[in-house]
Amino acid sequence: MANNTGLNIYKASAGSGKTFRLVGEYLKLLFEQPMSYRNILAVTFTNKATSEMKERILRELANLSKGGESKYFSLLKEYGSDQRIREKATSILKLILHDYSRFSVMTIDSFFQKIIRSFAREIRLNASFRTEIDNRQALEDAVDLIFQEIDSNELLKNWMVQFLEENLEEGRSWDFKKELLKFGKEVEKEAFKVHGDELLEALAGKEQLSLYVGEMKKVISDAETRLSNLGQEGLDLISSFGMAFDQFKGGRNSFANLFNKLVSGKFDSPTATMLAALDNIDNWYVKADSAAKKEQIERLYHSGLNQLFKDSIEALKEETFRINSARAILKNIYPFGLLGNIAMKIKEVLSANNTVLLSDSGRMIGRIIDGNDTPFIYEKVGLIYRHFMLDEFQDTSRQQWMNFRPLVDNALASGNSSLVVGDVKQSIYRWRNGDWNLLANQLESDLSHQIITKETLNTNWRSKKNIVDFNNSLFRRASEYLNTWFENEIKGKPFTEMNGVISAAYADQYQQCSQTDKPEGYVRIFFVNPDGAKKKIEFKEKALVI
Repeated sequence: MANNTGLNIYKASAGSGKTFRLVGEYLKLLFEQPMSYRNILAVTFTNKATSEMKERILRELANLSKGGESKYFSLLKEYGSDQRIREKATSILKLILHDYSRFSVMTIDSFFQKIIRSFAREIRLNASFRTEIDNRQALEDAVDLIFQEIDSNELLKNWMVQFLEENLEEGRSWDFKKELLKFGKEVEKEAFKVHGDELLEALAGKEQLSLYVGEMKKVISDAETRLSNLGQEGLDLISSFGMAFDQFKGGRNSFANLFNKLVSGKFDSPTATMLAALDNIDNWYVKADSAAKKEQIERLYHSGLNQLFKDSIEALKEETFRINSARAILKNIYPFGLLGNIAMKIKEVLSANNTVLLSDSGRMIGRIIDGNDTPFIYEKVGLIYRHFMLDEFQDTSRQQWMNFRPLVDNALASGNSSLVVGDVKQSIYRWRNGDWNLLANQLESDLSHQIITKETLNTNWRSKKNIVDFNNSLFRRASEYLNTWFENEIKGKPFTEMNGVISAAYADQYQQCSQTDKPEGYVRIFFVNPDGAKKKIEFKEKALVI
């Protein structure tokens, strides 16, 4: 069971009694303090899940109050006799029903909307604003406005022409507006929105973009100059000893060819032969070389060429990263300018219609919470939440967690408890910016200064034994394969923080089965070949039938 203080994290696979545990912890808080329903915020992702949670809490309170069958009697024994539990459940149920608006079980979007309405004046919204779920109409109106400005905005026209030419070169649809609408959907992504209005204005402006272009060109120029200078320094040092880069072991492919390449502006990664010569003088000459030549090479080695070679390799890693990044930015800077214009036009459309997009809620809440004391936010909303229950946490987006984190942190710092339930393997809201890595890693990291208790709910109460055994075997083998594949993919790349992510995500995949009396349940596997456009359609049709 959960602690009365600190953060309780439940890793709950399908059928493991997650909702039972959530409702149980909610009831315990109510029995400890009957009025605490005003101070508990339970959030999930869908209206259906919200209704089911509310209904279950009220239904169990009703069952407990009547002395009816309820699995929660044993959980609540510490609060007195059966008669005492019935009386208390009756009292709590009446309190909630007569104060239903304070019974805070809601979707995460509903909670954000509540805060936005309380802060409408501060974020310059008309109090009568309406919320729009579908972003499509605003995007279409924004694109129409951009088409109207083409003749009067030369820079915008150039970006549009460039975008059109790129589409035609890559064989995309000839329907320019359709492609622009598809491209404009990028502004709906959290990774774009999180950077704020200032960046949007900069992206849409000619002066700022010109500065960015100049900065990126300077990054490339500075990096190339540094590498060229290192190469020339190496060649000069070799020459000062009366030698050339091709007189070492390997000839024209020797380690010293790296200096020659740097001077020539060829910034390829060092070969295995070159790397083998680092800090290893035996790979600088061959046995057949004369004693005089070997002595000369040894003097050159100790005179700083080996260190210069090492410095050049490190510089090559650093500077090629900068060069490639700057070139990628330059390649996409003008499409970003077009995207900035689309985003600005969407803002104009929404302002004119006194509308807020639901997908913008997280960013707007971030502006409210950033720099404000948590108690002030609560006072403005008119509610004081001391306990948070976050369901399906694997589908929380990074922006949503950034908004919740100070609230949860404040509640924990005040000696209260909060609860998080989720399962990385069930993350399905990537299309809504859900980030499973929050549950896998960041949640514990962000709140490491608080008391954290973790528990895996590993008993499946829903499925038959054969189903559970099959899933255990499937996930075990899948996790082993995925982990091996992933580790090989990131080997040698700058993603060391991702090591072990797959194995950690599937560490709690094994489930016990509550129904062990006899092997029941049926599993049948179909293999359908989805190759080719036509076969992909057939695959979908067959999958639906199956």
